[in-house]
Amino acid sequence: MKSLTFLVLLTTLTAVGQSPRNIGDEHGVNALRHDVASLPVNHRAEVLHAISAALELMDPKDDNYVDPQDVPEVLHTLLFERFGNITFVQTTDTLSCGPDGNCGLFALDRFHHVLVATRAHYLTVQKTVHNGSPDFQTGLPTSVFQTVRTWYRFDGDRYHAIRCADDNWNFQYKKWDRNFKPCK
Repeated sequence: MKSLTFLVLLTTLTAVGQSPRNIGDEHGVNALRHDVASLPVNHRAEVLHAISAALELMDPKDDNYVDPQDVPEVLHTLLFERFGNITFVQTTDTLSCGPDGNCGLFALDRFHHVLVATRAHYLTVQKTVHNGSPDFQTGLPTSVFQTVRTWYRFDGDRYHAIRCADDNWNFQYKKWDRNFKPCK
């Protein structure tokens, strides 16, 4: 499987050391191409139930938190893309996405169990596979000059963050510097 990149909103920054293929439109806007409403009724109901439950269980201090009364509105704006046995689902509404374009991102297995819930501006599905599911990396811009990157690996039950880094623009050398750090 080729590395694929999803861009949630227009980004003019280039990832360090990567050349993933962008999918979606040329500007990266709403790059997860499929509306959840296009799923067959039974699958759509299961996906909506899984995402709804994940949103409602979140701590109000969590970056992904959505007020329970707003969950129905969030569920009307979900986009998805499938990679093998994993379905990535992204929120695209103004309630769960920040002004920086960082939105809720969920990985679901074929039984519609949420394997990871996080925030991301984009995701890159990697070529590597562990326990039958692809590894992936997320990018979460914290400013125009800094992006937090997280690499995820499937352990057979859930996805776990296995590597984290800050990419910072170096004005002196006009290049990106990557600083690895412990994952939170």
